[in-house]
Order: sequence, then C-alpha cells, then structure tokens
Amino acid sequence: MTKVFAIGALGGSGTRVVAQILMEAGLYMGAEFSNENDNLLFTRLFRDPVWEAQSDRRQQFERITIFNKLMSGKTLFPLEAFSAFKAIKENLNYPTSSGQARQLLFEHYTKSNIQPAIWGWKEPNTHIYLEALHTSFPTFKYIHVLRHGLDMAFSKNLKQLNNWGAKFSIEIDGKETEDQLAIKQLDFWIAATKATLEYSKRMGENFYLLRHHNLYESAKVEIERLFQFLEIATTKDQLDELSSLPEKPQSADRYKNHDLNILREDQLLAVQELGFEI
Repeated sequence: MTKVFAIGALGGSGTRVVAQILMEAGLYMGAEFSNENDNLLFTRLFRDPVWEAQSDRRQQFERITIFNKLMSGKTLFPLEAFSAFKAIKENLNYPTSSGQARQLLFEHYTKSNIQPAIWGWKEPNTHIYLEALHTSFPTFKYIHVLRHGLDMAFSKNLKQLNNWGAKFSIEIDGKETEDQLAIKQLDFWIAATKATLEYSKRMGENFYLLRHHNLYESAKVEIERLFQFLEIATTKDQLDELSSLPEKPQSADRYKNHDLNILREDQLLAVQELGFEI
C-alpha cells in the first residue's frame, strides 16, 4: 500500500528545509514548487478560504481524490479533470488563467506518472484540512512544524491570518497597528496550534510534532527521528549530509527585540503551556 505524508505549519515556521531534507533523500513531493518548496498543486486546490468555508466533507474528499490521482500518476475521469480545471482557475486566492490551468494539469499528467511507493507534500495550509486528509488516506502521516509562538507573533507573514483567521473567530480589517497585528497573530497561532494538537490525539503515532528549534539545535537527532517516523531507512553518511541543511534563521528569538507587555497574560501563559520558554 502506498504511503502518504504531509508537512504543514503556520506560514514562516521553517517548513522549507524539512521539505528540502526529504526531497534530497529521494522522496517524491510533487511536480511544481514555490520558492519555499510548497507543493503548488495543493496550494491551487486548497488554499482557498472561500471554497473551504462553503465546502462540505464530500466536496473536500472529492478534491482530495483529484489531488491524490494527480500526485500518484493515476488518470482522472473526465468529470474529475473538469473539476480540477475549474478549482484551479477559480481560486481567487491564487489566480490562474484558463491556459495556465490547462498547462498545469497537463504537466502533472506527464510528470506524476511514476506511482511512487511513498509520496508526500509540504504546504503550510495542510493543517486546515487535517481531518479530511487523515480520513482520506489509510496510511496518512502528518508532520507539523511548530515554531515559538512569540516569534510567530512578530512575523510579517500574515497570509494564514488573512486566509483563516475568521475560521478561528479572529477578524482583521487591515487597519490594525503593528501591536494589534502581533496580538492577533499570536491569537491565531494559539488557536490553530491547539486545534491541530487536539486532532493529533486521533492520529496517534501517525502524527509527528517537529519543534522548529530542535531542527537546527540537534539536526542529526531530529532528522533521524523524522525518518524513523516515516519508516524510511537511512545511512550514517546520509544523515551526516542532510544534517548540514538546517541553519538557525536570523529571525530566531526575534521576540526578544519587542515589548511583550503589549501581549495579554493569557497569551503568554498559553505559549508556555504549549512548551515554549519566555
């Protein structure tokens, strides 16, 4: 049975290097990527807050089936091909012309025909669809990269807050000050993280929480654990080579350069309860 895995997180959590590690180890993770190693097929089909809010479970399963077939080299039925074209073209969050949509589907047909024994993808927004994905793939394993909540509070990457904030009852209008945005970013990090960790209880051993700082502080240990989780054999030489990839980002501990008094006491407590020192 084909094994399927995914990497998700809040945007700016350090998932790019995780995808790089797995791709350099030879794992198939798609045919089209962003500069951050995001699987753009997943982005085009699922990074759509309007569609997500209006879709039911059946519609999500149908779109996951299309994604599965395109990723694993299986032929789409005509109606599925039309649905894929329509989904890609009508995603207002990631606009694509009709010609581009046709070309993208053609490229996936020609590039994704190897039917690998294990394949996966990296796209931060994956956590939004965790339940639907878990119930769609019998062998699904999920890696969630978690970065310090206070670093995330002061991040300039607001894409997920803009797209999914309302899903967690966090509203933004574009008129917020920097301090107000930091507060809402942290509210989003807390809510999204708690939701993911709550669902992880249903996944059991098929869920892996990768704390971002561990990846560059103890790279070899963390990468070896990652491969054990995915049940992939590695050699010492391979681990040595891959462990040179993670680097401490310049933005690590950026929260220390900010006034934490702008944040609420309950927010700071939640960050500590989720395993981070302040």
